Amino acid sequence: SKPTCVGLDGPRDGRVSRPCGLQGTPAARRSRFRGVCSIGPDRDMSTEDLGGFAPPPFKPDEALLQIKRALRELRLVERGNGFELRGRRVLELAVAADSVTARLARKLALTPQWDAQSVHNAAAQRKLIDEVKKRLAVWEHED
Repeated sequence: SKPTCVGLDGPRDGRVSRPCGLQGTPAARRSRFRGVCSIGPDRDMSTEDLGGFAPPPFKPDEALLQIKRALRELRLVERGNGFELRGRRVLELAVAADSVTARLARKLALTPQWDAQSVHNAAAQRKLIDEVKKRLAVWEHED
C-alpha cells in the first residue's frame, strides 16, 4: 500500500488523508524538485521503469528522406547528393551505416568552407534542420 500524507485539501478545520507523492528521504525529495530523478543506489533507470517505453531505433535511410523533404520545403534545389541555393552548393548529405553525415556551408560561396554534422537520432535531425534555417536567414539578410 502507498503511504499517505495528511494535508489540508478542504476547509481549514478538516484534515483529509491522500496518497503521498513525496516519498523517501528529504534529500531524495529535493533532487526530484530540481528535475533530477533519484531512484536509489540499488536501481538503474531502464525501459521497465519507463513502462516499457524505448525510443524507436534510428533508421538513416528514412531520416535522409525526411531531411530532403524538409530542405525542399525551404526552397533548396536538390542536385545529386547535395542542395543548392541560387546555383551555389550549401549542403551535402551522405548515408553511413548508422547515421547521416551532413556538410553545411559556412557562407554562401562558389567554393564554400564546410561544417560537418552527424545525424544519429531524431534530435540531431531537428538540430540540423534548425541550423539550415538559421543560415538561410543569415544568407537572405546579407543580400
